[in-house]
Amino acid sequence: MANLKDVAKHAKVSVMTVSRVINESGYVRKETKENVKKAIKELNYRPNLLAKGLVNKRTKTIAYVLVNIADMFHPKVVKGVEDACYEKGYSVILCNANTKYKEKEYIQLLSDRYVDGIIFHHLNINVKQVLELQIEGIHCVLLDNENPVDVCSNIKTNDVLGGYLAGKALIDMGHRQIGLIHGSLCFDPVKPHMEYEETFQFGIWNDRTNGFLHALNDRGISVNPELMVQGDWSAEGGITGGFEAMSRVLERAAMPTAMYIQNDYMAIGAMNAVIKAGYAIPQDFSIIGHDGLDIAASIYPSLTTVDQPRYEMGYRAAQLLIEQIENAGEPVSIVLDPALILRETTAALPQP
Repeated sequence: MANLKDVAKHAKVSVMTVSRVINESGYVRKETKENVKKAIKELNYRPNLLAKGLVNKRTKTIAYVLVNIADMFHPKVVKGVEDACYEKGYSVILCNANTKYKEKEYIQLLSDRYVDGIIFHHLNINVKQVLELQIEGIHCVLLDNENPVDVCSNIKTNDVLGGYLAGKALIDMGHRQIGLIHGSLCFDPVKPHMEYEETFQFGIWNDRTNGFLHALNDRGISVNPELMVQGDWSAEGGITGGFEAMSRVLERAAMPTAMYIQNDYMAIGAMNAVIKAGYAIPQDFSIIGHDGLDIAASIYPSLTTVDQPRYEMGYRAAQLLIEQIENAGEPVSIVLDPALILRETTAALPQP
């Protein structure tokens, strides 16, 4: 395999000149530069990107740090990140920070590896962490962070609007007895074996709940507290959690005709509970999920859901991060709107 000295010998120039051409630093005559590039091509020489990065203080590498790699929510986000990076010649490191310890370790590791920037997704990154990375020359974008951090750029999805769209759709179909299965709205210090991601991310569920209640309040409809229950929303336990939560709803004296369920995992579990209890969907129950997971379209009946712009989230986050790496600029905040996808689990309530 050819090395730097081989290229210099082949081009009949010094090693320093070859280094200047590769790193695009210092003056090199046009004819000499072309001669060096020709030698690199003929010898199939591949520069050491890490060494080049140390010279330029840039490695053209970013990291995407997320809280749960098992969650089906993330593949489209990852695709958006990777597509935006590929267009600009950047590489992506994927990090699964599903514990506080791993989050801390990854931040240190990425700092040591000289990445140019980091996208943090569904975490609770604070100002101190961002500032420490900025001191190291590492740019950050926070994607659906639990709390906004004004010293770096933030991208959030409009969960309030998502909840509102779900509530409004069910009302427009004629439903008035509408139930809700939500995620954790506040910290539960007594819950045993609490997963790391369950110690934050309350903002998502509060926003979706508030949007849903706002839609009902706009039409003068009140929610029966008995029809608002909390479910296990995680990727690993969401389907079982939705089943158990819906089973509790079906035991209540006040029976709903429709349910807004705050993620697709729980919605699928709820559908199973409804069918097992002998009811039909959507004839007896209309159900709306949230997130727009691919599985929502492939189950039967196919799930009506609030679709998060997952690809756009990843693409815009990477695009924004690369722009700031290359051109600096002030932090910005972007809000992306979801959209309701109507499928087979919802129908207009039959009129008496």
